[in-house]
Amino acid sequence: MFTHFQHYKYMAFIVPALRLGVITHQPTTFLHNLPNNRCFSTRSVKTLYSACQSRPTISFSLASQESITSQPSAMSYMNADLDHIALDCKSDPLDLLDFYVSVFNFEPLKVEEFKAGTFPFPSVRTSAKTILDFFATSKDDPNPPKGLRQSNHFCFAVSKSDWDELRVRLKEKKVDTMGEPKERSGARGDGVSIYVKDPEENVVEFRYYPHEA
Repeated sequence: MFTHFQHYKYMAFIVPALRLGVITHQPTTFLHNLPNNRCFSTRSVKTLYSACQSRPTISFSLASQESITSQPSAMSYMNADLDHIALDCKSDPLDLLDFYVSVFNFEPLKVEEFKAGTFPFPSVRTSAKTILDFFATSKDDPNPPKGLRQSNHFCFAVSKSDWDELRVRLKEKKVDTMGEPKERSGARGDGVSIYVKDPEENVVEFRYYPHEA
């Protein structure tokens, strides 16, 4: 036989269960599955069931419960790789390309095609996914392209060994850096970087990440 505490414990469960619609079948069937159900009479359960049915009911299901308690999913942002940067050149695009090849050691692209007039601009490859394009600008153009004239700088992340070799080439080519190497924040955390101006006054940053070295 149940104690009074157990009796009230089950009664306290049945009432909200009926009100919320969790028990959708007859309560006598539900109570049949409870241990030692002799403490509940069929008459008392039917009276309880009728009293609950006379009040407004709340539609409730496991699915709706999950929708209420589940947290909103995290924001999903677009993931994009930088494909190319197009630089306007006040002078010959090949002069700027030569600087990026000889000083920065980038691979030249479309040089012969540009010289032959079969391709509109030469480029350099900075990585497997990114290139730099060099566009000639005309002094007679009433609406010259702006390019990166309003940008602050752009940055390349390289390995520590490539960064060290770059610093050697800068000294050999007598290319000044804008200040000393300094730790700065970037896309992958804090890294050590230097700034360099190319012949067209574009500011280029080169960095390496010590935690990836």
